[in-house]
Amino acid sequence: MMRRLRAAAAVVAIAGALLAAPGTPAQAQAQTDEPCLQIQPLIDGAGNALIERLGLEQAWQHTRGAGATVAVIDSGVDGDNVHLQGAIAGAQTMFRPTAEQAQSSDPREDLLGHGTAAAGIIAARPVEGSDVVGIAPEADILAIRAFQTNDADSDRAVGPTTRAVADAIRLAADRGADVINLSLSQPQPDPAMQSAIAYAQARGALIVASAGNRGTSEDDPAQPRYPAAYDGVLGVSGVTAEGEWDAASSFLGASVDVVAPGQGLLAPWCGGGDTVLGEQVSSSWATAVVSGIAALVAAEHPDESPQEWAYRIMATALRTTPGERKDTVGWGEARPYEALVFLDDGSAPGPESPTHDRPTDLVVDDEAVRIEAPRDPLAGTRAAVAWTLLGGVTVSLTALVIGNLRTRRPARRGSR
Repeated sequence: MMRRLRAAAAVVAIAGALLAAPGTPAQAQAQTDEPCLQIQPLIDGAGNALIERLGLEQAWQHTRGAGATVAVIDSGVDGDNVHLQGAIAGAQTMFRPTAEQAQSSDPREDLLGHGTAAAGIIAARPVEGSDVVGIAPEADILAIRAFQTNDADSDRAVGPTTRAVADAIRLAADRGADVINLSLSQPQPDPAMQSAIAYAQARGALIVASAGNRGTSEDDPAQPRYPAAYDGVLGVSGVTAEGEWDAASSFLGASVDVVAPGQGLLAPWCGGGDTVLGEQVSSSWATAVVSGIAALVAAEHPDESPQEWAYRIMATALRTTPGERKDTVGWGEARPYEALVFLDDGSAPGPESPTHDRPTDLVVDDEAVRIEAPRDPLAGTRAAVAWTLLGGVTVSLTALVIGNLRTRRPARRGSR
């Protein structure tokens, strides 16, 4: 297992706080000391269940994400991985290692694998002989390296700080990112982080952030997670490959807006080749899934605001009761095709539209307008309902409520 970095004065613990730690890559379990030096083989013939679960083939008939840029603020992105060649539109590092650390600060290198996997879930290019493909396989990735490893026993470890991540968010906005993926979280608010998020939102970026991993944190589960809890941020929690919420893995609360699968995903891996992201549900991977969906929405609707993009994703998410949000799964499991074709007139049950008032005479019949899952040929037993919510959870949270930012998206910057 990848080990956690202990908190220090200026550094926040990666797994337990600022970074929602990854599940252990199944094909990299033996690489505990040098997890990214051994090249993994391509995964061919297993099939990519996420394509079926999310109905991506239908969504790709509208767009594959061309024209959208997603900033991945993480451990770096392996530019040599075959799936990511041609996908990285820019790269920068927000730290410089000391002489004692003596490890590369090249943003196109990744010593941990976390950033490479997240970028691949978002925008991996299809490659012959591999079943790995991103949610938005024609979107561009802006790789911003904010830390390099979570090896707690290494004096060469450079973990993330709130300042480095905040600076990375500002850089991503200045570089024209449409979507900023933050597969990380912490339990305390931070003024620098909040200011950076407001800065990016004002420049037309949608922030997609992890709502945290309970299994890798010693923090009070009743605490909201940041930056997911900030106004206008799309907070994401992970569910199993079958869409079930796992109380042992995921936090719950008002900072959860939507969920996505965070288990068993195929992804590119640092050092080259592919991996299967392990058995534990991870909000890191779920956040990347939603960032990929956001890239599709941004590419299809470039004149809409980030708040409208987020609203599309929330309003069309798969849930058992369309008019009701739950602390476990927010508005439900994100669905790309439905988000792409959604027409907003203010009458949709669920979250409030950022651009239309809800009709005063609207009557919601939950049974009549129930949102159904796309047909899943891999599991007929769950075709009627894509996932089951775990009941009986009695943890009560006091959290920041995601507000509705009504500022329209500024005119898009020059063509990319």
